[in-house]
This record gives sequence, structure tokens and C-alpha cells, in this order.
Amino acid sequence: MPSGDRFHRFTSSLYLLSNGLRTEVPRFDRKAGNLRHFVLERGLNALADKVLVSYHYADWQKIIGQVESKLKSGALPRGPELDFYRHVNAQFGFLKEAYRKHSAHARDDPYDMEKALSILNHVRSFMQELAKGGLSE
Repeated sequence: MPSGDRFHRFTSSLYLLSNGLRTEVPRFDRKAGNLRHFVLERGLNALADKVLVSYHYADWQKIIGQVESKLKSGALPRGPELDFYRHVNAQFGFLKEAYRKHSAHARDDPYDMEKALSILNHVRSFMQELAKGGLSE
């Protein structure tokens, strides 16, 4: 991962994703899914912190809902920054449904190698987007 993409704002996530891509993908199971969940949660917490929403010990749905309420309340000035926060909050909602629930519950079959790499790369790209938008740990 290039250092120029500001991903260094999420240093622990960078480390976890780098190790996940090297060590977890060959045996992508719930452990690797939890790795992805752990990385994304850092981004969600950074968003919540930025818009002054408490996230300690709260589940994803509660955080996403509170962030959405804050964004709709008019408490933040309109403009590109607000648009960015709305976009990434919506993405967290999608990621919660698409990836997090899958790895948190053993209802589904494990991901195959192609799907595992796709998900890890998507998470990495999303974390880079958060960093470029000014969010950090």
C-alpha cells in the first residue's frame, strides 16, 4: 500500500490489512472476517468521533443511526465535507450488511479465495477513501 495515499492515518488498520493479505487469505474464515470487521470498526469510530457521536460500546447499527441523525440535524455546515460524511456513513451501512454480518455469524459458507481477496481489497480501498477525506484513528 503506497504511503502517499494517506492510509497512514489508520496505522493499526494498515498493519492488520497488510498482515491479513499475507497470512489470513489462504485460510479465510471467521478469523479473517473478524480482522476485516476490526479494521472497518476503526473507520466507523473515526467518523463518529469527527461528527461528535459517542461510539464507545455501541453496536454498528446504533453508531450508523446516530451519525445519520447528526448529519441530518443541520449541526454541521453544508458542503463537500458533509457530503463526504453522508457518503461514507451510507457505505458503512452497506458494509455492515454485506460483510460484517457474514463474518460475525456462522450462517453462511466460508468465502473462497477470490471473494476473500475482493473483500479485503474493498476494505483497503474504503479505508484509503476515509483517510483521503481527513478521517484518522
